[in-house]
Amino acid sequence: MDRTVRIIKASGHKVAEITFNYDGVRQATARITQFGQLRDDDDPDDEDLKSVYELYSHESYLKYQEFDSIDKIKAFDRDYAKNKLRNHLTEPIARYTFEYDADPVLLRYVLTTNRGVTGMVNIRFSFINNTKDVAFLSGQHPRFDMELSSKPGNQLQLHGAPDAL
Repeated sequence: MDRTVRIIKASGHKVAEITFNYDGVRQATARITQFGQLRDDDDPDDEDLKSVYELYSHESYLKYQEFDSIDKIKAFDRDYAKNKLRNHLTEPIARYTFEYDADPVLLRYVLTTNRGVTGMVNIRFSFINNTKDVAFLSGQHPRFDMELSSKPGNQLQLHGAPDAL
């Protein structure tokens, strides 16, 4: 599942951000953005001095892997950061916090043919909450609308017009 992890120093400064994308079949990329501090003050209580700036950003292909748990993905992310950012991370990896955004990501696609708009697909997911919702909104009639939901501990559930499949 696509995800973004922010790597934070003990002082609260963002050191790096890695966005993992799975755009193709068995294909993955990682975009690494490294940040520098505006001031060298690492005082964790001084909120006004947490400013950072973008130092460097690059994208690379990953060897595609499948994981069977969120914990294994988090362990992979830590190892990946440790290997790729070894020159930028000045402290042991255990001293950094890895944060994942809990807000769901929305991807929206319009489906068309040469005859016009077929409908729209909304994909909303949250990596850290382990949820994914897919909704098809028909361009012809609301009776063809469908939703799929995947929540932790539940089977994939279909809502809407199963006869339209």
